[in-house]
Amino acid sequence: MKTNNTLQWALRLCNLVLALNIIGLLIFVSTIFASIFNIGIVDHIVLEEGFKSGFRIGNFKTAKTIEDTMLLLSSISIPMKFWLMIRGIILFSITIFSLITTKKIIRSIKSLKTFYEGNIIHFKTLAKLGFIASFFSAFNFIWQEDISNVHFSIPFSAISFSVACLVLSIVFKEGKILMDDKESIV
Repeated sequence: MKTNNTLQWALRLCNLVLALNIIGLLIFVSTIFASIFNIGIVDHIVLEEGFKSGFRIGNFKTAKTIEDTMLLLSSISIPMKFWLMIRGIILFSITIFSLITTKKIIRSIKSLKTFYEGNIIHFKTLAKLGFIASFFSAFNFIWQEDISNVHFSIPFSAISFSVACLVLSIVFKEGKILMDDKESIV
């Protein structure tokens, strides 16, 4: 009963984080579009450390004064805004698809179908998403008239996540083989 309760809370948490990510994606894309089309509501929005590498889109906030580490969103060139938007959509999408896949795994474990082919595929999918995330987390750049910078880092978290998911897919595959052997004996 306690395991089922824990799985129920994990499913609720996944749903909450999924909803927050979808809302965040919508706000992010609408803010970038408003900036591209020069709608006045984004005049005081700044981007702080938005062009550093990592699994993030930068910190957007409103500010009356601009510090050295900040860029006024309206001053960023349109091609760079599109780069920000594409990168942000990719990172949000990876998170959203990972949460959906995690929900599938939790539901199957909750319904006592732990070691079945679907979970093996789900863990492999999570590993692939992690490797895609590590690729897009490894670099970021800005290229404008007065600013040019490329930022690289090694995304150890995303790589570790992917390796852990691959290991789990192998563990679940071995578990499925043992379950099939047990069923064939009985």
